[in-house]
Amino acid sequence: MDKPEITITLDDIPENDWIKLNYNAIGLYRVKYESKRLARFNEPISNKTLSPQDRLMIQNDVAALCNAGHQSFVDYLKLLPSYSNEDNFTVWKSIGKINKTYSFFID
Repeated sequence: MDKPEITITLDDIPENDWIKLNYNAIGLYRVKYESKRLARFNEPISNKTLSPQDRLMIQNDVAALCNAGHQSFVDYLKLLPSYSNEDNFTVWKSIGKINKTYSFFID
């Protein structure tokens, strides 16, 4: 990347399919998905089709983008139920840290 931000448009992706960018979180950058594309990750997160690294970074990217004002916090809240069967400690630790930050919404 030679710019602080780039936009990638992927054509011909079936409406009900998904593509995970930054596979296994090897790049040091954030990925922002449109709300409807982000919602398509609910199933692969829930059934653990995605690796723990990818499950971690999807929620971490969304939380960071929300925190910076670049994504709706509603997107993050809609994503959280996908992690109800999560069994990876690192993923839960990250979710817990983010939720602690925003716990005032729940009180």
